[in-house]
Amino acid sequence: MALNHREPDRVPIDFGGTTATGIQVTAYDRLKKFLGIETSSLIANKRAQLVAVEEAIKERLHTDIDGIGLNPPANPPPAVAMQVDTSPVNTSIDEWGVRWLSGMSGEHIATNPPPLATMENPAEVEAYPFWPDPTDPARYAGIKEKVTALKSRSRRAIAFNLGCQIASQARNMRGYEQWLMDFILNPVLAETIMRKIMSLHLLMAERALAVIGDQVDVITVADDLATQNGPMMSPAIYRKIIKPLQREIFGFIKARTKARLFYHCCGAASFFLDDLLEADIDILNPVQVSATNMQPEVLKKRYGDRVTFWGGVDTQRLLPYGSPQEVADGVKRLIDVMAPGGGFILATVHNVRPEVPPENLIALFDTAWEYVR
Repeated sequence: MALNHREPDRVPIDFGGTTATGIQVTAYDRLKKFLGIETSSLIANKRAQLVAVEEAIKERLHTDIDGIGLNPPANPPPAVAMQVDTSPVNTSIDEWGVRWLSGMSGEHIATNPPPLATMENPAEVEAYPFWPDPTDPARYAGIKEKVTALKSRSRRAIAFNLGCQIASQARNMRGYEQWLMDFILNPVLAETIMRKIMSLHLLMAERALAVIGDQVDVITVADDLATQNGPMMSPAIYRKIIKPLQREIFGFIKARTKARLFYHCCGAASFFLDDLLEADIDILNPVQVSATNMQPEVLKKRYGDRVTFWGGVDTQRLLPYGSPQEVADGVKRLIDVMAPGGGFILATVHNVRPEVPPENLIALFDTAWEYVR
């Protein structure tokens, strides 16, 4: 009902259903200890130290979303573990050739040198020897069975986390500074890199959606375009170079599924929202309310009948540093603004980090469950 912009009996809740609404392992273990749950936590995303949320936690926190994604490839580059300053810090190389530094607080930073940093022309892009293999059967093994199992044992909606980052992946592979300069100094190369990345994502999306396209409710994709205070690049450059590629990949996905398209963009995403709606997204996540021009009242009034907002509970200030009562009051205010008329799924703005007290998580989800039922 919420996705159809009809007002349900209560606000739908997401916790752990997507790669941007999960919880870091230290915070998760603290939450389980608080609830008296003694099980070992399974890391589902090594780079961000995110866990696979267990059924008991899903039930306790009233979540309405189950999430799945593609499997890792059969032969990714080997991860290299190391210790730095006696703290548990990992370095790893992803399948795109990007080296990451990941800390136990959930931070993850692409480190130098980026694999495409020195390239100067499109021919070098095609000659890059480490592009992922989208035909690797390991990616798709068992996903149909996973969806079938979820549908048989749960009444939750299913989110398929497809990813399909184009701009963000190019940024990671090129290096932040060089990536931004390319838009002005070498736009042909910038587009070539992103189009190559998109071509691989299209092949993966085609294979996955052929198996589970109409069996899931939401397809999640992502591409960060904004900072805390504004766009990463001018809207004119976005419209000229990035938006046509997004329209192509979004259209490709929506032609193969009836599921709603969930788009993740951190920061001041409102600068791009009209364009993203033209590109045919259905859902905006995370609704980073602490960013410039992301006030819930303004977003709901201007866009509430055209897009579903998914997120909104502040993870920068309210959740880590507020009291349980302040968290509860903040959740009520958010629901009062965003819930009328449907088009709202309540979730944290981003993945829960270690400094969030478990008492605040309980206050968040119990308030969302009980308020205006």
